[in-house]
Amino acid sequence: MNIIRFIYSVLALSLVSSPSILHGQQTPKTNYYGYTYEEDVDCFSNTKPSADDLKLERFITEMLEKIGTKNRITIKSCQSEQNCAATIKDGVPYILYNPNFLKNTNLNFTTKSIDKQIFSAESKYSPSEWELLTILAHEVGHHNQSHLMNQTQNISNKQKELEADEFSGFMIYLMGGSLEDAQRVMYKSIVPLDGNSSYPSRKERLAAIKKGFDNAFSKYSSLTENESNKTAIARDVEGRNYKVVKIGNQTWMAENLKTSKYANGDPIPNVADADQWKDFSKGGWSWFKNDKGFDAAAGKLYNGYAVLDPRGLCPYGWRVPTDQDWQNMIDFLGGEQTVGAKIKANFGWSWGGNGTNTSGFNALPGGSRKNNGTDDGAGEFGDWWSSTQSKTGKGWSRNLAAQHNMVYRGEFSYKFGFSVRCVKE
Repeated sequence: MNIIRFIYSVLALSLVSSPSILHGQQTPKTNYYGYTYEEDVDCFSNTKPSADDLKLERFITEMLEKIGTKNRITIKSCQSEQNCAATIKDGVPYILYNPNFLKNTNLNFTTKSIDKQIFSAESKYSPSEWELLTILAHEVGHHNQSHLMNQTQNISNKQKELEADEFSGFMIYLMGGSLEDAQRVMYKSIVPLDGNSSYPSRKERLAAIKKGFDNAFSKYSSLTENESNKTAIARDVEGRNYKVVKIGNQTWMAENLKTSKYANGDPIPNVADADQWKDFSKGGWSWFKNDKGFDAAAGKLYNGYAVLDPRGLCPYGWRVPTDQDWQNMIDFLGGEQTVGAKIKANFGWSWGGNGTNTSGFNALPGGSRKNNGTDDGAGEFGDWWSSTQSKTGKGWSRNLAAQHNMVYRGEFSYKFGFSVRCVKE
């Protein structure tokens, strides 16, 4: 049995000029991650499709129906493939995939007409499933753009990859995904950060995906402004979805952050013990009074070191707001003296302190953890970090109280534990 040989894409040109192991009928091709390969002939020997072959073929058929295109692609399971790859054999377009790629997925795709498509912050797919779908859509894009046909050989390999990425971003929008879903797999370490003359950089690929996603939104979205806010789904690295809201020119999470991992997947320590908390000098989190019941509504409390950590707290495409981000939102809503009523939730605040929540920000009084490790203020206060450091080396924050509707700008030690909201980049 022949074995697929993977090498870095920087060797692609020398491989193309070398003899093919497949009787001179095939030349090395570049897969999604930027590696070149040669297909194993045994992948085409079994003519009977598997159940997974048929499942993915139906999925691609429904995907292409969204743009009015018939599916001419044959799907083949190929154990020696690394993930997915587009190819043509004897004039037939194929997508080869490694069956292990499907082990942790439970794809269930139902075609909906675009004008009736419903967008919400709840996704039907897990992060790993979206990663599979973006790769699959990328390979479909190669066929859709006729990249494997002779008449397109004047297009550089780099341009072909970017066109396939753009198509992928376009399709993920139509499938109900967010931009974060469309770009998520690009942040994996296996995707080369730097490009070369034959293969695009990660930055270029992210831009191409966004271009396709934005194009689909402008072409097919007939939603009102209120509804369109829901398309900017925020999904953290653990697969948790967050409601979002547009305020002025900014898009904010409408919920407090709940992740227990940095954006790269590294765990953030849960520092439950008060004595340990006050002596802790790196990123950490806790629940208010270590009560997990606070997580659903109020999220977690993070110390300032977690906010400053370069690995990032927020989902890809989002960030902890700067001090100026907070000020821009407050100014848009009328200023710090009265804005509290507009951003407070209409429940949860003590002493009749509920707001009208006309902004949709939905601020809840999750309290805080002090620098000595004690917890205080749930029901009475809400405190949120900014990413901006003060001149004294502390962190700027924004604070709300049940007793009034003023937003207070505070300067606190990074040993305090506050809530975190994210703003879209």
